[in-house]
Amino acid sequence: MEKETSLSDLYKLCDEFLQKVIAEMNESCLEKRQGIVTPEHLMASMLNQPQFAKMVERYCSNMQTFCSELEEYISSQETLPEDVEEHCIYSQQLISLLQMALYTSKAAGVSVVKASHIVYAMYELEDSLLAYLLKQYITDKVDFLRAVIDLSPSDSLSETASISASPTSTSSDRAILCDDEFLKAQTPIVGREKELEQLTQILCRKDTHNALLVGEMGVGKSTIVHELAKRMLEGKLPDRFDSGKLYKLNLKPLLEGVHLRGDLERRMTDTLGSLSSQGNVIIYIEEMQLLFSAFSKQAEELDMVSLLKPYLDWDNVRFIGSCTSKDYTKNFSDQKRFEKYFQKIEIEEPSVEDSIQILQSVLPKYEAYHGVRYEAEAVDYAVRATSKHLHTSFLPHKAIALLDDAGAYLVSHYGKEMVSHKVDKLLVSNLLAKLCKNESLLEEGEGEDRLASLESRILSKIYGQDTAVRLIVENIQMSKAGLLDDGKPLASFLFVGPTGVGKTEVANVLAKELGVELVRFDMSEYVEQYTVSKLIGSPAGYVGYDEGGLLTEAIRKNPNCVLLLDEIEKAHDSIYNILLQVMDYARLTDNKGNHADFRNVVLIMTSNAGAQYASQASIGFGSTVSAGEAMVKQVKKTFKPEFLNRLTASVVFNDMDKAMAERVLNKKLGILQEKLSTRNVSLSLSEEARIYLLERGFSREYGAREMDRAIATQLKPLLTKEILFGKLKEGGVASISIINDKLALL
Repeated sequence: MEKETSLSDLYKLCDEFLQKVIAEMNESCLEKRQGIVTPEHLMASMLNQPQFAKMVERYCSNMQTFCSELEEYISSQETLPEDVEEHCIYSQQLISLLQMALYTSKAAGVSVVKASHIVYAMYELEDSLLAYLLKQYITDKVDFLRAVIDLSPSDSLSETASISASPTSTSSDRAILCDDEFLKAQTPIVGREKELEQLTQILCRKDTHNALLVGEMGVGKSTIVHELAKRMLEGKLPDRFDSGKLYKLNLKPLLEGVHLRGDLERRMTDTLGSLSSQGNVIIYIEEMQLLFSAFSKQAEELDMVSLLKPYLDWDNVRFIGSCTSKDYTKNFSDQKRFEKYFQKIEIEEPSVEDSIQILQSVLPKYEAYHGVRYEAEAVDYAVRATSKHLHTSFLPHKAIALLDDAGAYLVSHYGKEMVSHKVDKLLVSNLLAKLCKNESLLEEGEGEDRLASLESRILSKIYGQDTAVRLIVENIQMSKAGLLDDGKPLASFLFVGPTGVGKTEVANVLAKELGVELVRFDMSEYVEQYTVSKLIGSPAGYVGYDEGGLLTEAIRKNPNCVLLLDEIEKAHDSIYNILLQVMDYARLTDNKGNHADFRNVVLIMTSNAGAQYASQASIGFGSTVSAGEAMVKQVKKTFKPEFLNRLTASVVFNDMDKAMAERVLNKKLGILQEKLSTRNVSLSLSEEARIYLLERGFSREYGAREMDRAIATQLKPLLTKEILFGKLKEGGVASISIINDKLALL
């Protein structure tokens, strides 16, 4: 209990039995005019309850002497003078006892203080006559505490577990792990017999009989522990487990409000001491790294193993911990003392087939909850699709979450009108597409049609680069068909060509047509070596360490995207080491050990390397070499062979000619017309006006790079003034022609 908790608040936290005991204790002290209330008063009041007194008598070696010595001490306490108003003040020992009892209950995740918490605290109370009497007359502390726990509910002293939550059985020789409902809610165990056998074997050892389950969130670490508890209940484990109990230690309340080393150490000692007193016990500590981190913050010399040490060697106490692989590396991997006492068990993500079986087992609960039916095809798709497209979480949890979301979708959209609705593959695929921000995941015709028409849709917006677009689309379709390596990005392209021919625009259009995000990095910002480190995060001790990596964070947020690295040749050479890892393994690790998955990324790098040689393409009689092809030779000198060999393709873009530039101009004017339509304005350009814009927006050297600028500086100012202040204020036709070698609005 935190010190600021008042006695009145503490009284409210006690169960009905203790509230009755405390009320009678206070009343008795007032009647006797004893102003100082001690732990002995509390025990005397508890002994006034027939059921409790009868239970104590069974374990007390001399009940009469025990009670008489207790009463003699109480009678010796000073009484209040006649001229002093009656009052009760709790002694420091009694306050300490109540604090310890509350610590114990909170560590167990129990919402109220119960008799077993009080009795345990009485034993641990230093320099107390009550503790002395208990140890002298009730020597079998373990059995005595068990008896307090096992009192029936009718005695108003029922205790489901002294430190954990509720027992799965009222018998003391049964496993204890939360309650029956908790065990019923567990995910069925599939394909984990090897790990469960390994865990059982470790717990049966004489030495190093503690286990640490290491695996990612959602793979089923807790499920294995639940299954162990279930088999203990059913008697399906070795005889050594028959009289055992399994507790789940709740760390959150144990660590809550701790500021001083002594508080934390005392809480842990109290909790473990109470648990170990239960006899043959197994203690499960979920997210064990929280305990390690808490102790490491208190003092360097105080670590988790030091605190657990008194119990790690006991034959009747075993520990099972769990944590993620990242937390294990950070907190435990270099702790040799920890490895001496704990055996690591790797819990891998279950296979797709095992995950399907798990889902089939748990779906009846979700069908009953949502009032829907899950089709087998939807279940199969949920597992396989999340395995392929969701890489920030793990099976079976992510597939279960997706199907749960599908059931919730039907409920929220149909409500009480929902009658025999079913969750099918179409619904699951649509929800997954939104979750992944990837419209290409749409199923049942729509997604396939979008992929089939991808080339024609891109070519309708990109002009004169048919060969390049066809090569890009073919590789993406092959990847979607599963004909390329699953361990690599969907595709890795190097776009080569002079400026203004549409390299960046192709990436932009591709992202829109695939229905995914375009993540763009201008590599001219990463010229210096230290700037490249920003992509995966600065090293520890450097500015920006806490911010993570720009590239890794972007991919974790958008795992399905088109990643555009513009003008890659301008970046520092160290960038290629990062890209080699991405193209080889579709994975990148940031400065904090977090992984970014590139398996659903289309990687596009553009390059103007060798642009100075592009003008040489047409030199020589009858030369037909394009500027892009002339640049390729220089590209091979700029990029290392190991980089070029890992590309899906090097795409050479054609030179921009006048016909292509005209189509680009028409496209840009079409975009402008869409904006004007909102003002009820239609745009009409004379042929002379089109030629005027074309000449200023296109050149052999820079392609159509200046097209936007020409429209913005020559055409838009004319329209702006008339729309805001002139004849187009109410809409109309904007007829543009040439007057005195300038654009003019007629």
